[in-house]
Amino acid sequence: MLFASPQAHREGRPAIDCIKRQLDHSTTVIFVKEILIIGHRNPDMDSICSALAYAHFKQQLGMNHAMAARCGDINDRIEHVLQKFGVAPPRFVADVRPRVRDVMQQKVVQVGMLTSAWEAMEIMDRTNIRSLPIVDEALRCCGLVSVFKMSKFFLPAQARLADTRRILCSLDQLADTLKCDDAEMVNSQV
Repeated sequence: MLFASPQAHREGRPAIDCIKRQLDHSTTVIFVKEILIIGHRNPDMDSICSALAYAHFKQQLGMNHAMAARCGDINDRIEHVLQKFGVAPPRFVADVRPRVRDVMQQKVVQVGMLTSAWEAMEIMDRTNIRSLPIVDEALRCCGLVSVFKMSKFFLPAQARLADTRRILCSLDQLADTLKCDDAEMVNSQV
């Protein structure tokens, strides 16, 4: 089954089009505008009849958005049989390959360049994602941070164990990560 909308078909877009609704950070519900039922490329009589019958069956079950379609031209014999039974040929769909725009996420979770690694990890954990784009003040992408890269940084290879002792942040950043103020940190060291 392929998902498509009449508008996508008219605009020549591929046959995948749906509406995503974010219920919470972990649940996404996809509302399908239309389901295209397609036999196979270069359809024969069996493929066309199967697509028509299955689409009709789904409509009888209450799936009014199920539609028969085809990925190739029909021959004279198929056209004759469809005319004899008063059935319109299934809609032609030229391209059923999904594109990046069909599956991309439009509301992207991102972090600024001064965001701490701890905050980035918290955001990735809370939103259940594995990578975050790093953006500048103009919201231009400057880089990408991933769980994999973070794990390599925090858990270095045996040859880089000395790197784990080095702290690459200011006292303010450390206090912010530990959720305390600078005075508490200085007093605790004295």
